[in-house]
Amino acid sequence: MGNYINSYNRWRKVNEKMVGAEQAVNIAKSHGIKLKPYSANNPKPVKHLDKFPNGAPELVSAVSTHGSANFESDLIDIVDKIQDETKIKLNITGGDDHFHRGRGSRHTSGQAIDFVVDGTASNDAQSKIEYEVVNIMKSGKYPHLGMINEYKNPSGHATAGHFHLSVGTSTEYSYFHFVKDANGKTLTGKGQDFDNKILALGGNAGSGKIYQGGDLDTVSVTANTPYISDDTQITGTTDTYSSNNIEQMKTF
Repeated sequence: MGNYINSYNRWRKVNEKMVGAEQAVNIAKSHGIKLKPYSANNPKPVKHLDKFPNGAPELVSAVSTHGSANFESDLIDIVDKIQDETKIKLNITGGDDHFHRGRGSRHTSGQAIDFVVDGTASNDAQSKIEYEVVNIMKSGKYPHLGMINEYKNPSGHATAGHFHLSVGTSTEYSYFHFVKDANGKTLTGKGQDFDNKILALGGNAGSGKIYQGGDLDTVSVTANTPYISDDTQITGTTDTYSSNNIEQMKTF
């Protein structure tokens, strides 16, 4: 019985801040966060909602193709905090969006968000974002928060660099390229193992925060199409990703 109650309480905690599509968009706009508009690669909106006659932003574009979309508002607040603390402008490119529907990811339940640096995603910018996310994790305010730096460790369907954040009843697989764990190794993992690694990280006395250090090389990410969610496939376009003078051309 106790395990059931604990599971229910975790479920309630995760779902208590779920909001509808319109409210999610309004929250993001109130924070001044840029939103990728409804993708031209999506089908024509089948749900002609007064609020989104041309299709909802990719944060909740599923509402325009499936008739409903819910989203965990904490994720929007986290992106806002990252933007405020790092002074790096960000662009939300995915959430409960059309493409992720039916793919079995946390996007489908409104528990994952994709965002990019609105401009050049330098190593320095990526590092600052990673360190801020770790400090948010260390605060304990958002249990089971996970993040993947998909500029450095893209998923199998990724077509452009981005960051992937998620929440849930357990911490999803996470990967940090610049932040090391307490043993000096790549900070990665999932579940309680990853949570323990976050707890083991040191920090500045009083604040518990860890800070970025050192100069980093620049990574330029450019594309002739808008940034897209991690799985979206585009036909007839190319994307250039250059790192340390090595270029990779991707045809989608």
